[in-house]
Order: sequence, then structure tokens, then C-alpha cells
Amino acid sequence: MSPAKASASTTTKKTTTTTKTASSGGL
Repeated sequence: MSPAKASASTTTKKTTTTTKTASSGGL
């Protein structure tokens, strides 16, 4: 896996976590 791809994957995961927290009223 290329470093760029790994970085993008991490960013996506972080965004998903943030969205999940917000939608469950934890923000």
C-alpha cells in the first residue's frame, strides 16, 4: 500500500468516526 493511500484511509476513518459521534448527539 502506498503512503498516500494509507493516509487517505486514515482521514476517511477519522471523518466517519466524527460523523458517527455527531449523529449520536455526542458533539
